[in-house]
Order: sequence, then structure tokens, then C-alpha cells
Amino acid sequence: MNSGILICTNGYEGTWPAIEYGAWAAGCIEEPVILLGIAGELPSAPMDVMSPLGHISARAVELFKEKGLRYSLDIQEGKAEEVIPREARRADCITVLGPLGRTRLRRFLLGRSIHSLLEEIATPMLYV
Repeated sequence: MNSGILICTNGYEGTWPAIEYGAWAAGCIEEPVILLGIAGELPSAPMDVMSPLGHISARAVELFKEKGLRYSLDIQEGKAEEVIPREARRADCITVLGPLGRTRLRRFLLGRSIHSLLEEIATPMLYV
């Protein structure tokens, strides 16, 4: 397994505790962080820092710098349920994620995203 921690966010504020926990864990084991940002559709212009994903990514970078962590950012377009497993397999490291802010109707019809992610990700995963 490659070392490091893959922290996932789609810009939903509920993913912030997962970012904080992942940063703490990375600091404890002295490993680098990959912040995976999942955008439903990437804009043609550069990412606006005021978008939810841009805002939470900027906060995360400040946190990583404050903790002295090595980090990289990876913004992917697509559905989180497809992007996260693909990138977790590619990175082959610990994956940290939190709730993705799905609507109640979507959760009722399709189930919680975490269930499909647990089935798809073979490497260690922390759900915060």
C-alpha cells in the first residue's frame, strides 16, 4: 500500500469534520494528504473560491499548512460514488470521508452513499 491519506469532499459543509480528522491522522502518522474534491460539473473558467467546493478546499489548504502537512489537491468531475472508489484504488491509501449531503429523497430511493462506497473500496476507510 502506498502511504498517505486520501480525504474526500464534494464541498458539502458536513465533510469538514472528515477533513479535520484526516489532517489530524496524517499529522500523527507523518504522511502526506491528497485532498480529493469532487465537482458535479467543472466550470469552464477556473474554480471560483466562493463555490462550496472552492471554499472548503481553501479552508482545508489553510488547515494543512497550519499543521505543516505535505498535501496535494485533486479536483475531479463526476459522481462521488464513481470518483471516490476509482481514486481510492489508484492512490491505494487510507480513505477518509464524511456525509456527502444527499437529499432525503435520494437517500430513500438509492440508499446511503456510504454503503456502495464500502463495497467498492478495498483499502482502509474512515467514515467521519
